[in-house]
Amino acid sequence: MDDRQQLKGLLRAIHTYQVDASTGGFVDTATTERLDERSFLEKLYVSRGGDIEDRIMQQIAFRQNVVCIFGERGCGKTSLLRSLRAKLQALGKRVVLIDLKVLWEQIAGLAGDPVEEASVGKLELMFSRALRDALLRELWPGQYERDQMHAWLLAGPDGDELPRFTTLDPVISEARHLGRMASGATHELRSKAILNLILDAPHELRGLVKQLLGIVTASQLARCFARMNPTTDLVVIYDNVDRIPKIAPQSTFLRIVNDFQLAAAPLVASVIGIRPENLRAAGARPNKAGDIWHVNFLESSWPGFGLLAPETEHLQSILVRRHEYFSLLAGNREVTFLASAVRLHRELLSEISRESLLLLVNGNLRAANGLYADFLPFLLDLEWRFPDHFMKALGAGKTENHLQTLMYYWIREYGPANDIPIHDFERDALGTGRENRVMATASLEHLVMVAILNLHPDSEKLPQDGWTGWPRIQSVIQRLRVLGYKTGEIQTAIESLCGEPGEPAETLAIEEKGGGGRVRLTRAGRHLLLEVYNRIGFIWTPAMRWYSRDGRRKSKEYFELSTNERIGILADYLEVRAKRHIRLLANIRQRLGRENKRWLVQYRQWFGVGGNLQIERLLWSAHQFYLWNFDHKQGPFMNTLGIYHDCLRELELGDTTGKMNVEKLWRRMANNHRYLQEPSRLQSTATGRR
Repeated sequence: MDDRQQLKGLLRAIHTYQVDASTGGFVDTATTERLDERSFLEKLYVSRGGDIEDRIMQQIAFRQNVVCIFGERGCGKTSLLRSLRAKLQALGKRVVLIDLKVLWEQIAGLAGDPVEEASVGKLELMFSRALRDALLRELWPGQYERDQMHAWLLAGPDGDELPRFTTLDPVISEARHLGRMASGATHELRSKAILNLILDAPHELRGLVKQLLGIVTASQLARCFARMNPTTDLVVIYDNVDRIPKIAPQSTFLRIVNDFQLAAAPLVASVIGIRPENLRAAGARPNKAGDIWHVNFLESSWPGFGLLAPETEHLQSILVRRHEYFSLLAGNREVTFLASAVRLHRELLSEISRESLLLLVNGNLRAANGLYADFLPFLLDLEWRFPDHFMKALGAGKTENHLQTLMYYWIREYGPANDIPIHDFERDALGTGRENRVMATASLEHLVMVAILNLHPDSEKLPQDGWTGWPRIQSVIQRLRVLGYKTGEIQTAIESLCGEPGEPAETLAIEEKGGGGRVRLTRAGRHLLLEVYNRIGFIWTPAMRWYSRDGRRKSKEYFELSTNERIGILADYLEVRAKRHIRLLANIRQRLGRENKRWLVQYRQWFGVGGNLQIERLLWSAHQFYLWNFDHKQGPFMNTLGIYHDCLRELELGDTTGKMNVEKLWRRMANNHRYLQEPSRLQSTATGRR
């Protein structure tokens, strides 16, 4: 492997490093530098800013309810929890971190049968034992320490602790009998006597210790540790709760954690990181001491800390910190490669800010780092293969934004592999002979997203989160049924745009299952629909596939084409799509009613973006992108848009059969169409948006 490949591997390893990685980290073979949790916190961790960590530390000190840190997937919960653990340990506290990703795998491996399908009773038993065993391993790693714990429990606590250990009475009585202790002996004397017996004659108490470990609970172990170590605070941190695959096991585990804290407080503090969609509703399980898992985190009495969606500046700080670490380890191994990496890193930081990359991944820092780690090597390879074209393109003055185009081209190709949901506004079935059916040409997923957008009463000022104003699923179904779709098809499309149960939302989020629940666009859904799906880079891949569809024209790389060639390919492709859309609208007119004179206005309101149809947005975006090439002329994209509008007027007022010859109509409108030279006319025609 040459230096370039090694450095690309190092770059990706650093930018995709996860502090909870099962491998425990990695070692750079050239420098023997090890990246693990300790070095991550020292060299790569970027705090969220503000006083959130201090406020969490203060709440932990109360040691009453479970301290809940909730936030979307990949927003930094795990890194924050690891940082808290390091700070707590530095203060002399004993911290037990339980990674549910690991714990669940252990439970599943021991159970044999599918654990997620187990009964609630069986799940409670498995989780309770797993939590107990985790505390045993972490709090008493050595045999002598564990023998001390056995002796403390078998001696039977006195005073206020006595009621909490009544379940151990059978083994405690047996231990006292074996130890032949006087009834008035203190707990300390009893404990010492039993410890001596364990050390001197372990065989006599082996069965009793085994019996003890079979019935002792996690909360009893935690209280035992606290009493044995009165000057050392105990904190239990739970991470990756959302990795438990289904809702029922998750809820069961949360009950176990809640009951553990209720029984162990105020001697123990519990901290948990969880996604908002997995919080349980208020009053889900009333019990004597109350149930602290609820959604109303605005109540000051509830120790919940919501991590807001990270800002672009926070992502940039993370990328800068990781790139500096990469440069430090890379040294002088490949000077040319490193110089390119530094330059492109700076370009990418600016582009990430302009294009709101975080919105594409719903604020997922982990996914954003992965995108960066894959896209930067992609650019480095392009520069290596096309050095002259690449440098000229990125350094050009008024040329098109190649970096933006390449980013959206790359997202179109590789987005799904990086948790970015990708959908088009039409099916790619060009020339199938099925274009006379709405469902054969239109993308149902795209129509679902646009329908939800327009069913919101204020589609221009959408709320970032929450459910105010968003439509019910049944309203979306009713609107799409007008186009001929069946209820089952629409429901399937909606579900395909959402995450799996218990997983974070993707393009859509559903408040609750069934037609009565509401559905909304996520941050990624809004950004994709409003800002991405009409970008030139995003449609470049289907345009090139269309260009080389019959095999007679060789598919070329982006930099192998001149600007005029790129314009030509896009212009021809968008003209074909505009014709297809006219044919689609002819069928939609039939659906909306032959006598409905406002059918096109209605369709724009229901399935347009800001009243503009997607093909209009694409043509206007292409015109704006290549505007400098046209020297104040209308250009091919505005020419196509003008012909498209002429066809729309003909369709709106003319043929009502839905069997019109679109090719003939298009040719007639093209012959009649005159170039629009005046800037005022150009602006009035440009109904799309970039």
